[in-house]
Order: sequence, then structure tokens, then C-alpha cells
Amino acid sequence: MENLSFNEQEFFEEVVARALEEGVANKEAFDEYVDQAVREHERWGELHDDNDLDGIVTQVQARWGEYQEILDNKTI
Repeated sequence: MENLSFNEQEFFEEVVARALEEGVANKEAFDEYVDQAVREHERWGELHDDNDLDGIVTQVQARWGEYQEILDNKTI
């Protein structure tokens, strides 16, 4: 049974907020961070195998350009 409460946009926004806090600043670190976040949500029971976890990872990792733009425009 698919977890219908999962929202990719909300998940991306969470990843962005947390990655900015952690200082993630390159593609490799972003990709790793996305993978860790998906696995964390899986451990918490918020995502399941039938959610296509690898697909979620791939889709969110593909949004690196959006994250980079946010990172570049971040003011300290």
C-alpha cells in the first residue's frame, strides 16, 4: 500500500532547509544528503518499499539545480 501522504515538493523543501543548515554545497554532498534523507524517512515508517524509494532519490537529486540556485541566492 502506497503512503499517500508523501509529497515530493514538501520533501524537497525539507531537504533544502536541512541541507542549507548542514552546509551542503556541492552536487556530490547533495546527492548523498538526499539519499540519507529518504532512508531516514523509511526508517521512521513514513516511506515504504512500495513508494519507489530509488525513484524518489533520483527525482529529488535531479533538482540539484534548484538547490544550487537557492544556495547561490542565500544571504548570510
